[in-house]
Amino acid sequence: MNMKRKVRIFSLQALFESDVTGRSTEICLKNLFETNSKQKASLNIAKTLTNNVSQNIAKIDPIISEFIHQFSLPNLTPLDRTILRIATYEMIIDEEIPFKVAINEAIEIAKHFGSESSPMLINGILGAIARKYIDN
Repeated sequence: MNMKRKVRIFSLQALFESDVTGRSTEICLKNLFETNSKQKASLNIAKTLTNNVSQNIAKIDPIISEFIHQFSLPNLTPLDRTILRIATYEMIIDEEIPFKVAINEAIEIAKHFGSESSPMLINGILGAIARKYIDN
């Protein structure tokens, strides 16, 4: 597994734990550092990604919500919601990650960790976000 995917997965773990438990991302990151001490380089980058996503939730969630017509954001599984938040951050706010890469990585992570329907849901929502923001 490449380092960028490890970073995304570590960030996913911290953000997911924070979302489900209500703990701060700092505490969740601390737990990750304690249990994955040999992965310091990836964890340090994941800390930055996690903090950036967390600090931009107020910008990210309305973007995602615009494209989940059958659901509301709280009704998505916490895992799908977290994957969408990371990818949307990378696509719209960070802007250093090409849309296709952010979408592909999100789908691959959803295939590994999500439900059977997660990859299709993630692809549909992120594809719609990309179409809107590519055209603008």
